[in-house]
Amino acid sequence: MSLAFQSFGDGRPVVLLHGLFGSGDNLRILARGLESRYRVLLPDLPNHGNSPHINSSTHEAMVEAVEDFIQDQSLTNPILAGHSVGGKLAMLMSLRRPDRVPALISIDIAPRRFQASHLEIIAAMRDLPLESLGGRGDADRALAEAMPNPAVRAFFLKNLVRDGERFRWRLNLDAVAADYDALLGWQSPGTTYDGPALFVGGEHSRYLQAERDTGGIRELFPAAQIHMIPDAGHWLHADKPGELLAIMNRFLSGLDAS
Repeated sequence: MSLAFQSFGDGRPVVLLHGLFGSGDNLRILARGLESRYRVLLPDLPNHGNSPHINSSTHEAMVEAVEDFIQDQSLTNPILAGHSVGGKLAMLMSLRRPDRVPALISIDIAPRRFQASHLEIIAAMRDLPLESLGGRGDADRALAEAMPNPAVRAFFLKNLVRDGERFRWRLNLDAVAADYDALLGWQSPGTTYDGPALFVGGEHSRYLQAERDTGGIRELFPAAQIHMIPDAGHWLHADKPGELLAIMNRFLSGLDAS
């Protein structure tokens, strides 16, 4: 399986993984902010974006696909970074093969299980009458009850594309729905990653909370640096891109100097 991807810049490779329901496009602003010094690759995870659909959307299936992608692109020990579920994948890969990961960046996600928060959204997306949609406006109105926030609706509607005379979801909704509970979980490989690690969270996000998560992070990633960005939520790259990039660049500059 060949993952769709975008590549920016030249230099030391950084593989940047998007979150659930997203695509590499979501993180282009970060790639643009790093491309002057690094080669940043933005793959679309399996069942997302323009990448192939497969039967499974578990962490294990996606980790395997990303590992194959790294091999296919002939990347030698790339820095791994990821947002949300992409951050979980980066963590798992660093714990599984620490010798192949020179550094880790996790953006607004901690190594723990989370409560379900997308079930109503998934149901609304699956119930959308794709055959009879007259346009994207119809879809926007139909999803408004499940997603009252227009920005959230716009994010999910990036997955809706026209295919001939009708619309379809780029996202493999069936696979994501089937594995959604597993994606909420966290199965530690039972190892630690002692290399450089950066965890960046948003002050208003529930996915990385400094007081709650610092202990668990440092158990698995003893050298972890943890930064919280004020007045930011889960989508740090949208809420505070400048602040996030400044923290990432400082961390990466420290690697280059060592």
